[in-house]
Amino acid sequence: MSEHPIPALATTKNPNITQLHARCSLSHELKAFVQDSYAYYYLRRKKPSAALQYITSAMKTHSKRKDWAHVGKCHLHSAMILAKVSERSGFGG
Repeated sequence: MSEHPIPALATTKNPNITQLHARCSLSHELKAFVQDSYAYYYLRRKKPSAALQYITSAMKTHSKRKDWAHVGKCHLHSAMILAKVSERSGFGG
């Protein structure tokens, strides 16, 4: 018999699967928070295009996790970024 290359995934009754899933979920959550921080950093450095890319990515990650409070926060941050873009381009009204 050949063994499964990843022992934790060999059976569905293995308790390590829940630990693996929890670690993966935490990793995605951390990634989203880091992307949000990068968006703020690039906004402060007057790079709204990069900021918008990072905040959009963070928003998608929070959305996949169904973390709606953080999705709302990302929407607010993206609105702030877009407001800065419109100020700089003269479309502020």
